Amino acid sequence: MKRTLSLLLALCFMTLSMSGCKDEGNTSSENPSAASESSASGEAAKIENGGILKNATGGKIGTINPFVYKLAGESEVAQLTSMKLYAFFPSEDGTTFELKGEAASEPPIKMDEEGKVWQIKLHDNMKWANGDVLNADDFMYTWKMCLDPVMVNSSAGNLFSDFINIKGAEEYALQGANPAAPVSWESVGLKKIDDLTLEVTAMEPHDAQEVMMHFANVYNVVVHDGTYEKCMNEDKTENLYGTSAENYMSCGKFILESWVRDAEFVYKKNPDYVYADSIKVDGKTTKVVSDAGTRMQLFEKGELDYISLSAQDKKKYEQDPRTLLSPANSVVHVCINTVNPQQPILANINFRKALYYGTDRKTIAKFDVSKPANYMVPTTHVIDSTTGKLFRDTDAGKANIEPDFSYNPEKAVEYFNKALEEEGLKSVTIRFSYADSETARVRTEFLQKSWTELFGKDRFTLKLEAMPTKQLSDLRKKWKTDPACYELSWSSWSGADTAPWNALKFWKSDHPTKNEPFMSEEYDALFDRANYGEDRFQPGVREECVAKMEKILLDNVVMIPVLQGQDAILKNEHYDLHMKNWANKIGYAWEFGHFNS
Repeated sequence: MKRTLSLLLALCFMTLSMSGCKDEGNTSSENPSAASESSASGEAAKIENGGILKNATGGKIGTINPFVYKLAGESEVAQLTSMKLYAFFPSEDGTTFELKGEAASEPPIKMDEEGKVWQIKLHDNMKWANGDVLNADDFMYTWKMCLDPVMVNSSAGNLFSDFINIKGAEEYALQGANPAAPVSWESVGLKKIDDLTLEVTAMEPHDAQEVMMHFANVYNVVVHDGTYEKCMNEDKTENLYGTSAENYMSCGKFILESWVRDAEFVYKKNPDYVYADSIKVDGKTTKVVSDAGTRMQLFEKGELDYISLSAQDKKKYEQDPRTLLSPANSVVHVCINTVNPQQPILANINFRKALYYGTDRKTIAKFDVSKPANYMVPTTHVIDSTTGKLFRDTDAGKANIEPDFSYNPEKAVEYFNKALEEEGLKSVTIRFSYADSETARVRTEFLQKSWTELFGKDRFTLKLEAMPTKQLSDLRKKWKTDPACYELSWSSWSGADTAPWNALKFWKSDHPTKNEPFMSEEYDALFDRANYGEDRFQPGVREECVAKMEKILLDNVVMIPVLQGQDAILKNEHYDLHMKNWANKIGYAWEFGHFNS
């Protein structure tokens, strides 16, 4: 079935409601599609030149190495200062967004009848910030380093298996597990044809849109070979690339001029960027300010052009005409470590159901103007490219949702009693780890209070543990090597709004950065059918697969969905956004706006 991407994106935009939801970002350290946190400085520069856009973020950045970064803020810096083959851009009239070549000069070209072999042409005259030529060699180097079997990078899985499965890439990247059977780089389906042409061979047939979406993945920005090599340790097991401005090379919309860790990022416009004419500002400055009150003070003094509002300020400024609302494409949920040897009760499905039905989602959502959610596929995800229909509006999507957002105290206590009886326990104490933000604290403390009151303080105790966002993100992913690393935690994943069948990848058995130790052959088979199956383009197939995958997650209580957030941004009137409204994939596209005179 022929699919038209421009129609899909336009319909997706039109069907989204501004009263939808946007994750707050403070409970989710894994939202690569989160709204941009770009910034700047200089009132005088605003008038005389293109201006410096000013912003502040509360999130600290550890690395912008695309092979290992995990946090939304880290990926945003990388995307501002580097390039992917394909990327999302605002439309010319600012009403929607489009997927097109960034480093690539045109859509991929099909080279065989099946659709497994594709060639990608690059723009000529591309440059790195130091003047080095940027061509096919840079992408080949990037791919080889990402898949390096010695480094075993966390993002390698996103390269070898996402929208497409690249031939031989997984075997090459994971060959360290079987050193007796070495795999050569030449066997991988990534080739250089000439300086401006790359060739990709996939395991299954695809169309051009799937190839473009794969290489628009946030993890697929290009790295500079000379700088990356300089940052490698002697035995090539560690790399400092992206840990400082000196250990990084830019080639994107902006050049990273300086980075004072935990304090400030300074960017200047890149005159050699492929679409430099579309960038109207001279640069950006992002200050790292952890306290929301301090960020508000800086905004009110005119030192910032826009800020994300805290949960408390959301209610205060919700009706302010300067406030921009943007819906999340992720569901905030409670992660459950079912393999924790110190807490075997977490593996008991009746205990998990007790927590699921004992969660008062409506009350939690009110704390920060969010929406209660007892589902895992967000309301923003489009299932039908020909009509723009949202998955949640389909009969299959509606069938997965229980009434009253699944809050049923009587059922919760019934499951709780059954679980304690099965485990031979009279009481249980659980640890909940959360990011040290005000929003996460309020949500977690409410669960502590409400669950304790529901199950009885003599039978249930919830201990709270706050920690920095990045530390928490790393902690959750240690369950493979340290099963006792966490018990409960908050998280959310932001996937492809235009491909919900792909957005559910975070619960595949082999997903490299998953939080929950969930394994299911049935789930994996549904995912593979929706993403790679020969019948995936037939009407209703992907809708059926998405509905069944979501039902498996909910029936097994792999996690506890709680809410969809709604981000609120306060913007000064002197900055005009190119976008008329918020849109998926690009948000408000801050870097494409301009200062008014």
